Amino acid sequence: GWPPGSGEMCARRLAILCSRLQLLLCSSHKESVLSFFYPSPEGLAWTQLLLLRLWSYLLSQAEHLPYRHQPALFATLTPLMERGELGPSALLGAPALLLEKYAHVLWQTVGYVVSKLNRKAAPSEVRVFCSHALSIAFFRLPLLRPVLLGAILPPGENRFKHVREWNLPWSLQRAALREGNAAPEPGDASPPGGRGRSSWSSSRSSARDTRAVFASGGTPRGRRERGGAVREADPPLDAWAALWLSQGMANAVPPAVVERALGGRYWRERLRKRGHCFFLLLEHWTRHAPAAMGTQPDE
Repeated sequence: GWPPGSGEMCARRLAILCSRLQLLLCSSHKESVLSFFYPSPEGLAWTQLLLLRLWSYLLSQAEHLPYRHQPALFATLTPLMERGELGPSALLGAPALLLEKYAHVLWQTVGYVVSKLNRKAAPSEVRVFCSHALSIAFFRLPLLRPVLLGAILPPGENRFKHVREWNLPWSLQRAALREGNAAPEPGDASPPGGRGRSSWSSSRSSARDTRAVFASGGTPRGRRERGGAVREADPPLDAWAALWLSQGMANAVPPAVVERALGGRYWRERLRKRGHCFFLLLEHWTRHAPAAMGTQPDE
């Protein structure tokens, strides 16, 4: 066992370390984002890799800490995930190894969040962090968007209820699924009662369609106009989709890793109920949306 008093000493050291990391991660040379100036691209790449390693390490240790120490860890991870060095503009021209590491860390975060949401109970600090992390992953992982949106409002229920705000031309659901061609086949739709085939099969088909989109460099099918002319596919809708596509890293993470991160069924049911879990996600989504769209602080 631990020597007497060693646990308390480790807790104090952890608190001091987290407070110092938070102070560093909240420092910035810029006003628009939390980021430093770097004299060379090599220095920026070194910092980005260090931040990703710290992100992955802290997340891997969260499960092993007592609940009373987890809030300090989550408070350290939150500003780390929002650093400007990990934004799409700072990653243009980054090495392939760095982008592959980034994709793995993002899916590692999704796997952690899903594992927590698959449990029936979690402390409030864990729920808040999971909502924040999942909203960030929603914007940074185009493959995750049709899965989350299909879990919140399955296609069968959407056709049955036809929520107008969900299907307007400017709707986020239509925009996010336009690239993935996520319209399910008739056999994949779940009836209004929720029985029949689960949304996991339609989500996997949406993910496969999205991977095909990235591999081909556009939408799965061009739009055919009158006279037989085929219109060019629309360009990516946002900076993150454009980043993964331009760098050729759309398939950086194997499909098995994606399916393992999205395993389980209870988290989908919690989002489909559109209760406390959904509104927490929506709250953090609205906070992160301006940053994902490149909105400046004074706008």
